[in-house]
Order: sequence, then C-alpha cells, then structure tokens
Amino acid sequence: MIDSKSNEMESSKDSIAKLTPTETALVKNLLLGNSNRQLAELHGISINTVKFHLHNIFAKLGVSSRKQVVAHYQKSHGLSGPE
Repeated sequence: MIDSKSNEMESSKDSIAKLTPTETALVKNLLLGNSNRQLAELHGISINTVKFHLHNIFAKLGVSSRKQVVAHYQKSHGLSGPE
C-alpha cells in the first residue's frame, strides 16, 4: 500500500514538473481559491491568457477541473486538502 501511494506521489510530481514556471505560479494561486480575474490581476495578464494557461495545465495534468488541479498539486507535495 505504501508503494502504491509512493508511486502515485511520484507520478503526480512528474506531471507537476511538466508545468512551466508561470503555470506553476497559477496553480499555487489556485490553491488559495483565486478566480480567473484575481489570477489575471496577480500575474499581470489578461483573463484570456489565464484561461489559456489553465487549459494547458488541465491537459498536462490530465484533469478537467480546477478542483482536480488543486488535488493533484497537493498529492504531489504530500499535502492533504481540507477535510
């Protein structure tokens, strides 16, 4: 069981490693529950650019929602989400 958890965490880390620095920064701000508008303001980019990056993040991580991105990031860093 520990091996499968360890393998799962490594797989998540590998996926997160594929993200660009900008994508990683956006994911970290997703952890805080920021909206697209807030992400755009924080990063000095347009909302359309945020959506473009989120689309790429979803594809790289193989997920389909912001919630799944956050869960994936938390798993890759050995963090647990809110219970």
